[in-house]
Amino acid sequence: MDYICEEFTKPNDENDFKITSAFANYFYDLYGWDMVLNKETEIDGIIYPSVQYCHEGLNVALDSRVVNKGNLELVKVMKSTMEKKNEELFMETKTEFCKEIKNGLIYW
Repeated sequence: MDYICEEFTKPNDENDFKITSAFANYFYDLYGWDMVLNKETEIDGIIYPSVQYCHEGLNVALDSRVVNKGNLELVKVMKSTMEKKNEELFMETKTEFCKEIKNGLIYW
């Protein structure tokens, strides 16, 4: 997993996410014996460094079966405005958090 993380968080082809998605789906489908926990396990999600935030932030990819259980609750929403500084660099210029989430609607 460390190798995959390092290889696919480098600024490469913008289609690399398709490869990482294939790896994630492979791991989600992989049911196996966890030698540390000494029991059968399954993977619910993967956390990896954010390329957009130069490895300072994290991305979380959840398996669809986890999302479809209906146990997740949206509690906070943030939107950011990004400005392109040059061919390889984007900078966040504005961040806004929602004021409220009510009845499935996001209020800014």
